[in-house]
Amino acid sequence: MKTKNILIINEFYYPFIGGMEFRFKRIAERFSDYGHSVEVMCIAHQKELVSNEVINGVTVKRVVSDETHYKKGVFGRKISTMIKFYFAIRKNIKNKKYDIIIIGQFVIIPLIFSKSLFKNKGLTFIDFVEYRHSFLWKIINNLILNSTDKVSCISNSVQRTILKKHKNRNSENVLSIPNSLDMCDFENKSSEYFLFVGRLVPHKNPDKAILAVLKYNELYPEKSYPIHIVGDGSMFDTLKNQYHENPNVIFHGFVSEKQKQKILSKGRLLVFPSDREGLPGVFIEALGSDLPIITTNGINNNSKDFVTEEKVGEVTGQSINDIVEGLLKVENNREYYLKNIEQAKPSYDLSKIITKFLN
Repeated sequence: MKTKNILIINEFYYPFIGGMEFRFKRIAERFSDYGHSVEVMCIAHQKELVSNEVINGVTVKRVVSDETHYKKGVFGRKISTMIKFYFAIRKNIKNKKYDIIIIGQFVIIPLIFSKSLFKNKGLTFIDFVEYRHSFLWKIINNLILNSTDKVSCISNSVQRTILKKHKNRNSENVLSIPNSLDMCDFENKSSEYFLFVGRLVPHKNPDKAILAVLKYNELYPEKSYPIHIVGDGSMFDTLKNQYHENPNVIFHGFVSEKQKQKILSKGRLLVFPSDREGLPGVFIEALGSDLPIITTNGINNNSKDFVTEEKVGEVTGQSINDIVEGLLKVENNREYYLKNIEQAKPSYDLSKIITKFLN
């Protein structure tokens, strides 16, 4: 395949920790491994980050610096910084051309004006990771989903939603490019505990995961397991203080990728009752680690369709009792879910997904 010049534009990039950032890091580094030239433009979220560096073969350009941009202003972002980001992108792509330009879903202002910003610069994608249904987001989605040549969707569910809600988009240009990873990096050595892995923030409901497991253990002591909580966030201190004397709730905080793989390898089941998701990377890591998945049926939780379609776990109601019932069903039919996980793994291997993207 001919060497391509690829530009990825997102608000943040590694070492910022988030689902989109991990997705883009994996994609960018594999593009580079295949011999393509990969450049990332983003916002520096920490003062000490340099404006230009190469990370695992990927050229990272932090064209704007603002450590206060995240979780500020409208939509949790500072409009002034996003405007600066737009003009910085415009300056940096002047007199340049690319084969592929991939733009993160939440780079809203550059996306709205992308037809003029990237005119004659290359084939443009908006990378769409979750579909939000509020009235305001419907307006934004109409603007940004018509701003690029193609749409790459994080899951089949997001792809279907876009095609249903935006009938003017040609289905051939709305592609499912799911989250993926190198499956050979993951394994399951034992089944010692239930897991919640993710940011400890309200919409991901780590508190529900804990309460459901504790109630399950109380009702079914012969099938009980502790729950390990991996990740940090705004709820970390509160939850840790609340359960610090409970031996069945173990907090790991933020861990490295290698540490996370080790923890996953001893897990039994992933409990992830989030209200709002696309297809979280931890679901694919759960596949690699042979962990059935429990999630809930929130309207903005697109990941529920992944669990249902692949038959790798259970989608429950959003109450604690509903989640407990899901835990019991998975535990009683564990071999069924493990068989489906094994069948699903090849479809989410990183090499296959990257080839699909390039083709």
